[in-house]
Amino acid sequence: LDTSGLTYTVRFDSLSAEESAAATTTTEADISPSSPATVTLGATGNYLMTVSALDASSEAVVAEYATEIVCKYVRRELRDLLREDRERLLKAMDLVAVVAE
Repeated sequence: LDTSGLTYTVRFDSLSAEESAAATTTTEADISPSSPATVTLGATGNYLMTVSALDASSEAVVAEYATEIVCKYVRRELRDLLREDRERLLKAMDLVAVVAE
């Protein structure tokens, strides 16, 4: 498969009821087929992920794939959490580690 003349984008549109009622949260990023994409979503919830392949010269969409995903974790600074939230997070992380073993 020759992908030399293509560029790729990935887009995440929030499907969460509380956000879609006001304004849809959209995150978009350029990606490369030779390296993993890193995207940070600002909130947990359901998203419609759309990956598009575009012709580099005309920017016409050549192929597109969409699927619904669920974001269950959002990275936060541990030091910024309240003490009780930090303790709950650490207990949950410990439980996941124990169950995984």
